[in-house]
Amino acid sequence: MNMAKYKVGTRLAVGFGLLLVACGAIGLIGVTKMGELDAGMQEIATNDWKQVRLMDAAEKHIRIIAANTGELLIADELERDIIASDIKENREAATKLLTELGTLLVEEDTKAQFAKVTTSREAQVASMKKVEELASDPKRHQEAVDLYQTETAQLLKHTLDEAEKMVELLAQDFEEAAKESGDDYDTGRNSVFLILGAALAGGIALAILLARSIVRPLGNAVQIADAIKAGKLNNQIEVDGSDEPSQLLASLSAMQTELKARDEKDADFRGQIGAIHRAQAVIEFSMDGTVRGVNDNFASVMGYSKDEVVGKHHSTLCESGYASSPEYRAMWAKLNRGEYDVGTYKRIGKGGREVWIQASYNPIADISGKFVKVVKYATDVTEQMVRNADFAGQLSAIGKSQAITEFDMDGTVRKVNDNFSKVMGYNASEVVGRHHSMFADAATSNSAEYRALWSKLGRGEAELGNYKRVAKGGREVWLQSSYNPIPDASGKPQGGRVRERRHSEHAGAADAAARGSPDAGNGQGRDGWRPHAPHSHRRQDG
Repeated sequence: MNMAKYKVGTRLAVGFGLLLVACGAIGLIGVTKMGELDAGMQEIATNDWKQVRLMDAAEKHIRIIAANTGELLIADELERDIIASDIKENREAATKLLTELGTLLVEEDTKAQFAKVTTSREAQVASMKKVEELASDPKRHQEAVDLYQTETAQLLKHTLDEAEKMVELLAQDFEEAAKESGDDYDTGRNSVFLILGAALAGGIALAILLARSIVRPLGNAVQIADAIKAGKLNNQIEVDGSDEPSQLLASLSAMQTELKARDEKDADFRGQIGAIHRAQAVIEFSMDGTVRGVNDNFASVMGYSKDEVVGKHHSTLCESGYASSPEYRAMWAKLNRGEYDVGTYKRIGKGGREVWIQASYNPIADISGKFVKVVKYATDVTEQMVRNADFAGQLSAIGKSQAITEFDMDGTVRKVNDNFSKVMGYNASEVVGRHHSMFADAATSNSAEYRALWSKLGRGEAELGNYKRVAKGGREVWLQSSYNPIPDASGKPQGGRVRERRHSEHAGAADAAARGSPDAGNGQGRDGWRPHAPHSHRRQDG
């Protein structure tokens, strides 16, 4: 029979199907026989054996009653009550046992014998109670003895005889049930062994046939797989046919193509990583923060050699206060959860030198998804941070000495400082979000000059001059101001900042007179605010 024309799956399906049929037959017979055996054993263990135990226990109580009855008749008055109590307890125990036994009996012969036991015992108990009654009266003690000898003793003996027969009958049933279970076990075992032997022989023959039809065609595929494993990716793989060995060869061919593509991609990744290492400072950590390696750029930025930092903890590169802070511990907890961290960080270089870096901490996982290391890519921004700190200091000094207001390009107030609030009488919540025109009178805000001012600012041109403004409550204020449009990164104006100082009373009046204002000399500066140096007013980048 030519097996090659059948697919391996078909061959295996047929072979395993036959084995499953055999196993199913074995299992079915086994389960059936085991079920019968289990039922028999359950019957023996739970019912038959319990019947034997109950009858045996009841018989013992009846024998104790017989013995106690004899003692009752020869005992003195003090002992008689104790013996009578023992007789009563044993009688009740025997009754309870026999009652339970009666509920378990199934076979007709045991039911018939049990009826004889109970009938005999009822007569014996009735006679015994008469003896106990007569014995309790000293004057009738002899009558009790006579009754016991002529009637009760015979009834006791007859009851015990019937009880012994009952025990023997139950024991015989128990032995027969056990023998039947043993026979069932032997039959089931022999049947299983017979089918198992036949299935084993058939399975061996089938396995040999299937193996020969599969192993030979796979030899070529194994050789190609070994070559690919060794790194040879230019194997000539010819695929002809549609069975599983041919499909395997096709898969090996596809895998070889994918591996070639992966190697090319790996080369690209290595090139990109090399470019990153050439351009940035790179450092690797274990998940506990221990330094695993650094590149030359990192050594150059921080001033350490590689040997000076590898094996040490990341905290040696931080200020001691920060290294012991909750924020520092939270950062490493975040990294251990697989979350990256990016920002600008202050670090301590060799010799205590302050270094500012723009960096990202990136947890790296292995193929199983477990995070095994953290790679940090950093750029030295120390010079930029120092320059920004100088700019911030200058802006802070301006903000302390001048009134500053920030606007959107449409004139909406974004922000004011405290000096502005002092001059105009408004707090920030009263003006932020409102238009600049709230600080001008109606004639000014509706004038062509006012619109021209904002058009000029929209073009990015600054404006400097003295302006009359309206403070809270309608109070007139004269301000020397510079309107400064602030461009974004592309040079487009994105907002403005006004720096202002309030005129003295004198200057305000003179300026008003020069402008022909009817409000000249109206007492500007009465709130006690002194003129300050000009403020820079610009829009924030947000």
